[in-house]
Amino acid sequence: MTAKQRFLIEGFNAVGNGLANVVGRANLHLKPATITKSLHAKVRTKLREIETILRRLIVLLAAGLALAPPAPAAPSIEKKSASPKAGAQLVGIAHVINLLPVIGPSFSDAPLDLARPCPRPGPVSTVRLLAYIRALKALLASPDVAALRVARRLAAMKAAGDSFPICLPQARTYRMSAQLGTLATFLPHALNDVLRAAWNDSS
Repeated sequence: MTAKQRFLIEGFNAVGNGLANVVGRANLHLKPATITKSLHAKVRTKLREIETILRRLIVLLAAGLALAPPAPAAPSIEKKSASPKAGAQLVGIAHVINLLPVIGPSFSDAPLDLARPCPRPGPVSTVRLLAYIRALKALLASPDVAALRVARRLAAMKAAGDSFPICLPQARTYRMSAQLGTLATFLPHALNDVLRAAWNDSS
């Protein structure tokens, strides 16, 4: 096992432990219907910090993958989509995580949406928060699959002549646990070195 492989394994384990800690402290493993607005904001902030670290670990994993040539496309077969029954309701909400949120000179935390309406007073629904947690757990369960998608996107960027994405330092690492804070501080340096080397490699 190489030093990079050992670092990635320990990094994914740290993220998993951090996620479990956030979920446990907020009692979200009990799947309550609502929580207080202050707790919702605190948990969401922690989840966004964990998401940023997880995305960067996946990009670091993707930067070392060797891609096979694309397979020929299979003939498409049109399928009629079944329409939902009358009165049927959608159960649950999916949370989509963009693994490379910015294509360009840099990628960092997702920008804040300043146009959102003011939240209503009182308890906040946990539906979207629980969907966020499920999305993070899904990425942790199969980081190799996500890394393959990122590797293809990075290869397309390089083939198009784009400059390699620069990873900016993560904010507020002093508020994280010692393990996650150290990981978040180190990742931008490691990513920038690996991506720079990959872009300079002419093979």
